[in-house]
Amino acid sequence: MTSCWTSIGGLLITAGCLVVATVTAAVSARWIVDSREPAGRGLDWPGQITVAVSLLALLYAVIEGANDGYTAAHIVLAFAIAVAAFVGFLVAERKSRTPMLRLELFRIPSFAAAAAIGLLAMFGFIGTAYALSIKLEAVYHLSPLQAALPFALIQAVPLLLTPVLPRLLQRVHPRALLVGGLLSLAAGEIWMALLPGDATDLASMAGSILLLGVGFITMFSALTAVAVGAVGIRHAGMASAVTSLVRETGQALGPAIVSAVALGTASSPLAAKLADAKLPAEAMGAASAVNADGGAVAVANADLGELSRTLVPLARQALESSLDLGLYLCAGASLVAALIAVLALKHSAAGAPGGLDSEEAADTSAVHEDTDAPAPKVKALPSH
Repeated sequence: MTSCWTSIGGLLITAGCLVVATVTAAVSARWIVDSREPAGRGLDWPGQITVAVSLLALLYAVIEGANDGYTAAHIVLAFAIAVAAFVGFLVAERKSRTPMLRLELFRIPSFAAAAAIGLLAMFGFIGTAYALSIKLEAVYHLSPLQAALPFALIQAVPLLLTPVLPRLLQRVHPRALLVGGLLSLAAGEIWMALLPGDATDLASMAGSILLLGVGFITMFSALTAVAVGAVGIRHAGMASAVTSLVRETGQALGPAIVSAVALGTASSPLAAKLADAKLPAEAMGAASAVNADGGAVAVANADLGELSRTLVPLARQALESSLDLGLYLCAGASLVAALIAVLALKHSAAGAPGGLDSEEAADTSAVHEDTDAPAPKVKALPSH
C-alpha cells in the first residue's frame, strides 16, 4: 500500500512539473524577446568546447584524486588536460571575431575582482552546504525532512530580504554590501565549525544558518551590481554571464574540494583511534579493512553487528573534526574574498552606488571594438 501511494505521489509531482514547464514555455514564447548585439554575434564553438573540457577535467581530477591519489597517472593527466584546454580557451578567445568572453574585460580592476570574489564566495557557501549535508545525513542519519530544514531556512532568508535589497543597493555602495555579505558568510561558516558534533537540531544551528542566508543573498546581489556596473552597457550581458560562470565554477569546486579535504583526511585519525581502542585482532582487521576501502564514512555506516557500537562513535569523531576542517577552509575562502573586495574595489568607493568612476569608464572604453563606428541608439522604453 505504501509503495502504491509513493507511486501516485511521484506521478502527481511529475504532472505538476509538466504543467509548470508547459505554462512557462507558452509565456516565454509569447512575451520574451531575444536581446541581440547590434554588431551581430555568433556561437563561439572553440571557446565553449575548450572551457567545457577544462572544467570537466579539473573537476574529475579533484574528485577522483581524493580516492586514487593526486600523483596517480590518470589524475596527473586530467590536470594536464585541464591546463592545456584552458590555454586553448585563452588562445581561442583572442583569435575569435565573436568571443564568448572578451579577455580585455579583466583589465578592469572591479570586474576582475568581482570574478575572483564570485568564485571564492560560492566555493565557501556551497562547500559549507555540502559539509552540513554529509554531517546530517551520512554521519548522523537524520531523516530527509530533518536534514532539509536547515537548507529551507537558508532559502527563506533571501525570500524575506529580496524586497529590501533593491532599496539598499540604491542607498549603500555595492562594495560595502559585498564586504558585509562576505563577512556574514565567513562568520556563519566559522560558527558552524565551532558547534558541537552532535548539534544537529535546527535550534542549535539557527544562528549560523541565518548568518549564511543573510550573507549569501547580500553578497549575491551586490556582486552582480559590481560586475555589471564595472563595464560599459554594451558588455553588461557578457559581464553578467561571466559572473554567473565563475559562480557556478565555485559551486562545482566547493563540494569537490571540501569532500577531498574532509573525507580524505578522516581515515588517518580514525586509524589512530582504532589502534588506541585496543580491539581484538579479528575486529581490528575488519574495521581497518572497511576504513581502507571506503574511509570513515563507510565505517560510520557499516553494519558490523556489536562491533558497530564501538566503531560508529570513533568514526563520527574523526568525521566531525575533518568536516570542521572543510568548514574552516570555506570560511577562509570567504575571508579572502572579503579582503579582495576591500582592496581591489577601494578605488571605486568614491563613485555613485552601482556606477562607474572616471578611471573605470576609461578602462571600459578600451575594450570596445569598432571605436570609429557611431554608438548604437538606445530606444527608451514606454512608461507605464
